[in-house]
Amino acid sequence: MPDNLSPFIFMKLSSLNTKEIIYFILLLFLSLLLSHSIFEPLKKSILVPIDGANNSILINLTYLLKDGDFTLKSYDQHNTLQQNTSKKIILKKHTITDNNHKQEFIDFESYAIDIPILNSHKIEIELNTDDNLVYIDEIIINNRSISLNDFIANAKSTSKLHIGKFKDGASAGIVIGSEDKSTVIDITNVLNPVKVTSEELKQINDEQLLYNILLRAFCFVTVFLICYIISISLKAFNKESYRSIFVIILIFIALTLSITNSYYLLFENSFHNSNTFFKDETNTFLSTTQSNILIFLQNFGTLICLLSLLLISIFFIKNRIIKSIIAISSVIILAILIIDNCLLNVLNVRLNFNMAGHATETKYFDDFIYSYMISDSGFLMCAGFITFVITGFSGIFVTIEKVSLRKLASYLSIPIASLTVWGVYPTDPEDFDFTYLNPFQVNGFCFQKMGNFYSTYSDNYSKRNNLTISYKSEQGLNQKKNIILVLVESWGCNFTYVCGTGPSKMPSIEALAKNNAFFDNYYSIIPSTSFSLLSIIKSVPVINIAWDLPIETETSSSISIPKSFNKSYSRMLHSQNDLISTFKSNNYKTSFISSTDHVFGMRDIIKQTNFDEVIDTSNPGFAGITERFTFNSVNDQELFKFIITKIKSEADKPFFYVTKTATNHTPFNSPLGFNNLDKAFEYTDQEVYRFVKQLEAIDYFKNGIVILVGDHHAWGADGAKRNNNEPTFINKVPLIIIDGKNQGSINHTQFSHASLGVLLQYLELPTYKFNQFNTNPLIDNAESEIIFGYDFGAMTYLEVKKDDRSNTIILDGDDSYFKDDNIFTPEEMDEILGYVAYFRM
Repeated sequence: MPDNLSPFIFMKLSSLNTKEIIYFILLLFLSLLLSHSIFEPLKKSILVPIDGANNSILINLTYLLKDGDFTLKSYDQHNTLQQNTSKKIILKKHTITDNNHKQEFIDFESYAIDIPILNSHKIEIELNTDDNLVYIDEIIINNRSISLNDFIANAKSTSKLHIGKFKDGASAGIVIGSEDKSTVIDITNVLNPVKVTSEELKQINDEQLLYNILLRAFCFVTVFLICYIISISLKAFNKESYRSIFVIILIFIALTLSITNSYYLLFENSFHNSNTFFKDETNTFLSTTQSNILIFLQNFGTLICLLSLLLISIFFIKNRIIKSIIAISSVIILAILIIDNCLLNVLNVRLNFNMAGHATETKYFDDFIYSYMISDSGFLMCAGFITFVITGFSGIFVTIEKVSLRKLASYLSIPIASLTVWGVYPTDPEDFDFTYLNPFQVNGFCFQKMGNFYSTYSDNYSKRNNLTISYKSEQGLNQKKNIILVLVESWGCNFTYVCGTGPSKMPSIEALAKNNAFFDNYYSIIPSTSFSLLSIIKSVPVINIAWDLPIETETSSSISIPKSFNKSYSRMLHSQNDLISTFKSNNYKTSFISSTDHVFGMRDIIKQTNFDEVIDTSNPGFAGITERFTFNSVNDQELFKFIITKIKSEADKPFFYVTKTATNHTPFNSPLGFNNLDKAFEYTDQEVYRFVKQLEAIDYFKNGIVILVGDHHAWGADGAKRNNNEPTFINKVPLIIIDGKNQGSINHTQFSHASLGVLLQYLELPTYKFNQFNTNPLIDNAESEIIFGYDFGAMTYLEVKKDDRSNTIILDGDDSYFKDDNIFTPEEMDEILGYVAYFRM
């Protein structure tokens, strides 16, 4: 070690001049940002998250003689029942003919469920049918298969069980017989699930918090010492200009890592969507996880690296005007990344440049900003942005003259060229690839893309013109009951056991499903409350929205409604079977009751409806309530209290109310907790349940029904499981119709928001109107509706589900096509593309 190096290592801060103090503080800040950027992605590998962990169970089964109920129960450490979920198992078979020989095979129902480890101390299954003979093809827990011997040795029951092997074609599994109509089997020792007590969980969480702090400190100290030693070494060897270069390199690394890792944290769960493997161009096997991470780095890492290099280049340019242009341009690009990152973090949707009109609703931004800022990804992005702005501002006034821009460019030419070739030209957006597109690629700004969201349909588009949508009317049940339709915010099957894998966020509402009419194959179309409501009211799907300049409508001469891709067609359909107008013509009083301001398109959607009255949070009935939540809302309890009071004041005229919950809307601020998803859903769950009980208390159900339906499923960071193994964008939600009779039923007909209005007309009016696309699930031999699914972040993608087959449409106006032309017949594809051309707004 040179003699002049030692004093720099041990020098006192008091001996530093102002320049050295600034340099020292800068090193501290960059080291903090670097260490945090490195630590966050590695945290889950080092510290295994325990709180919120589940046992994932999959059971493939069927009854052999008759249909029956299959129930799974789980208990906590105190043997208290925590989950009690049932599924109706329908006996189904199919026949295969081979060389004129017909062979019959049994179809299995898949029962997937996630049970929190706190509630896994005892797990039971209950078989309930007249002839209790069940065939279990497979049981898997946490990716571990359960053998027949394990089941025989460890299953316990008070009933006398007959257990053996059963072979059906190529499948072999467990057959269980019992003489009892209801048979409960304890399978805890069969599954051997992961389980902890609440005391153990608290201890583990406390230990992990301490380890988290220690590891963060270790990362910071290590990174800072490395940076500090390199810096003082350069100063000791009189390499002052290279010390400036070293800071520039640190800034580049810190910016790139912090912003890239901010996105990485948001995508982390979806990287692990499959355990399959495939070969890359070099014939090397890659797991899907590795492939997804490479695609992510290609699309995000490259963009951010190039952006950082562009910003840093201003330190080597002398012209201050050029410096300013580069700095401002870079900050604008970064601002786009931040907005996209924030939307992905808080709402789990991508930045869509067409939805820029919502940017005017700035008074609601504070509902989301704090939630974003305190998240790991939000902190990294904001810290990166601060570094970015400080760097850009400093670069305008500082020029590093000892190293020329030409010389720096020669050093960086090879990595820049490599990054450009590797990343600017994106991969084909195959399955799941859309998830990892950067916001510019999402909006079509890339060299290679599939489809064109903005392409319109020509007047002579044959697939639409060959399809005539006609309406007809048939006799309804004419019950003439009052109706309350409740859109439950973000209540998707991915947060239930009754139609999804759980864990349940609303167990009280789920309990209502068991004693009322429940529809377990029901779908929303678009992840938006506003457009879900529009679809219900107009009785047609609302898909693939774009926002543009105001256009004229029947109800308003100038409102900001979606730009039309085929105005005359969508408007014609919207005027044919309007739910509110139909009920008004049958002497119903109609009201839309909201506890919030009308935001995110709701204001414009309401203008396209024909309600007798529209109530929002500015109504005098809410005037004295000072505690406000997201979108200036009153809590759900106050909303339902208002509705109960309003019901009591109604005259003899039947009424139709439409309302929606709001307290469990992201960012999940509720009376039970701030920025807490579980508490927000718990609150809305108890208030909806209390509302139903209050309606019972005032004898509402003597002449009234309540419809509880999810507006769309929750777009939370739940990885691939968030969709219950449905196709990527298909949006399954629960639907319960409560009539007070306590006669539980389950309907398996596949239909969506587009047919809910038809169903309500059938129940309550003398006649109901429908077209050939609609489905009435209550009539005999009801056909499955074609289901569409759309995500604002994947603009050119439209998912389609017909029966149990699914495919993806790449949208491009007249040139729209199916990604896979082997799933549907040519006639089916032409029909579906014709429908899409009608329904796109």
